[in-house]
Amino acid sequence: MTGWTSCLSCPLGYECPNKNALPVLIPINERATQSSTAGTACAAGQARTSGGTCVSCPSGYTTYGGNSIRCTPCPPGHECTSSSATPAKCTNNEYAYWMQERCKTCTDPGYQCMYRDRNYIEPCPHGTYNPVGNTNTLMCVPCPAGYSCHQKGVATVCANGYYSLLGEIHCHSCPVGAQCPTKSGYTLCTSGQYSDYGSTACAACPVGHFCPEIGQNKQPCAPGTYQDGTSQLYCKICALGYYNILEGQSSCTI
Repeated sequence: MTGWTSCLSCPLGYECPNKNALPVLIPINERATQSSTAGTACAAGQARTSGGTCVSCPSGYTTYGGNSIRCTPCPPGHECTSSSATPAKCTNNEYAYWMQERCKTCTDPGYQCMYRDRNYIEPCPHGTYNPVGNTNTLMCVPCPAGYSCHQKGVATVCANGYYSLLGEIHCHSCPVGAQCPTKSGYTLCTSGQYSDYGSTACAACPVGHFCPEIGQNKQPCAPGTYQDGTSQLYCKICALGYYNILEGQSSCTI
């Protein structure tokens, strides 16, 4: 070239291999300092800045083996233990969000890790849960009998007088004429017994009442009848010359 009165320094981000030619823009994945005669590729784990320099990628980012134009966030379901290494997939029973240096073991109570490549872990659906300390949480397990699982997949034991079956969301009040001693189900009261809602045990049919069938509540004796014993299946009729005008009586009046 002619007409210049002085030599110029090769500008930042360009290379000047021929001092008689115009500066050449370096490739986007290379760097060049001012006055460089040639660009230099960024090292693995580094990316070029807008100023033409190379910087190391932060934790949780990668250049996928080097020579990248930018640091890339580690994708979900992968770990990036080194910014110069290719992201490694999480193994079964592990998960990772965006920009994770290490995969995490899926042991969060109330969650499952069915999909390792998603940017989240899934809460247990209703009727299932993830026990604390569970070491295999690819899927939540059914709610055990005697528990409810309606709050973020956590199993809560049923209260006394309530029951639930395997995989149920809510506990149920023990029905009339039944008992729920174990919370995992109910059994019907036998004849001569009764129970109200929410009973943990059946009771003997009281005086003034009768309980002829299984699975029922106590029935009061009708006017003109009585029952002076417990656990009875029927009421007695007042003898001749005796009476009562109220139900549920244990005797008759002259």
